[in-house]
Amino acid sequence: MRNLFRASLAVIAVLTAVSTVEGHAAPLIGPQASAAEIRAAHGDPGPAYRIAYEKTIDGVSSPMEVTLAPGYVAIKSEDQQTVLDFKLRRAIDIVPEKRSFANWSLFWHVSFRVHEAMNRTHMRKTLRAMNSDLARQIDPYYVGAELGVPLPDEPNPAIEKTRGPDGTLGFVYDGVEVVSVTPSTVRLPGSLRQRFVQYMRYRLQVHPDIADALAELEFVPQTISYVYMPNSALPESRHVTLELKSTGDAKADYPLPADYKPEPLTLTHSDELTPVRDLLPVMLQATAGTYGSGPRTTASYKSAIDAAMREKKILQALTLALELSLQRGDQLETCDPADSSCHTFPEIIEAARKDERATALMTSLQLDATDPAAATAMREGIDRKDISNAYLIDAFLANGLIAQDKRKEEALRLLQGAIRGNPYASNFYQDIGDYYVRSFDHNIAWLFYDFGRSLPERNQAGNNVLAGVDRMEASLALSFPGFF
Repeated sequence: MRNLFRASLAVIAVLTAVSTVEGHAAPLIGPQASAAEIRAAHGDPGPAYRIAYEKTIDGVSSPMEVTLAPGYVAIKSEDQQTVLDFKLRRAIDIVPEKRSFANWSLFWHVSFRVHEAMNRTHMRKTLRAMNSDLARQIDPYYVGAELGVPLPDEPNPAIEKTRGPDGTLGFVYDGVEVVSVTPSTVRLPGSLRQRFVQYMRYRLQVHPDIADALAELEFVPQTISYVYMPNSALPESRHVTLELKSTGDAKADYPLPADYKPEPLTLTHSDELTPVRDLLPVMLQATAGTYGSGPRTTASYKSAIDAAMREKKILQALTLALELSLQRGDQLETCDPADSSCHTFPEIIEAARKDERATALMTSLQLDATDPAAATAMREGIDRKDISNAYLIDAFLANGLIAQDKRKEEALRLLQGAIRGNPYASNFYQDIGDYYVRSFDHNIAWLFYDFGRSLPERNQAGNNVLAGVDRMEASLALSFPGFF
């Protein structure tokens, strides 16, 4: 069903556009951070508590270990080791055999769940309108359990809570006991109960209403048993049981060794991400300020604009002025009257009105909202061979193609070229991040958002291009506090 849902997607929720919440800042730690920087930013991890389980899925068992601490949850299984860092709001995937790790934003996890829930709701409504039996495969309980967030615009599923004589909590939906939790005699430290429930939200397929109810846990669960439907594909239910094996205090040390090497795409092996891997060295150098000769200065832009104006290369002057605004937030609003080499943006625009190619670019930008197809055709017709920063026009072209859901691979290549052209312009990171959100690859989207927010001088002259992502994260944290 997942392929059906994605192929039939009719509503793309560009989440950055709906958030108006203020007060959230860019991440303290970006994907380029070293292990030592992460450890220092997290600080003293405090006392930790280890819980070992045997996890059985449809009769196949494997060991797993959960370590709870005031600021994080560490999860270790046979094939994966992850730290959910709630202080830094990062998810750190560790590969001990390579002594490497990748650190991702926690927000991509939640953004994807919300986006997919909106998608499932749309599909459910569409199928019901068609009187299709497939609508029952998008059951509000099982989708909510799979994603960890409720379906929007749907009533809460009717879940009955039971309590056995031994303290076992049962949760029944539609006549089926979907979750059962039996307590042990080991008291769960009060300060860490929230962390245990957060572990369940991220890793166990239980409905968020049940996760909320389990916040009252006083004892470490002896068993946790639940039923879920992979991708809501009824009736192929799966049964999962966690059986407690041991508990105890854990080593009071942050789980990421200081000498492990950051590899931002560790554990992400898709061949589709090869272009992203190719961009990584460029982005890593840019965040360090070492790509080329560093971020281009306003003085350098002004000098190049002056040369272009004197040589009557108006399109070049216009694209340089636009790029200066994108990178540094400098709108060239005023000039010193004594400085004849300075040109204001209104002056450049006035000159552009008398230049055919510059006029075509400006007109295409005005057409974006009303006639994206015409805007795209106009940009494609602009001769840009003599423009030093033609990648800027390419980025505008790519965004027009993406808005029309056309020539996606070409659009992605154009945006990658824009980052190579100027890896210090955070707009390009926003654009390519939005591209990946539309493709449901939220983890890669946040990789670009976070690189863009890690650039030097990102907020120069108030040019906080990715402030919309900051606000969206604040909105997610406010709306789904259980994940943070």
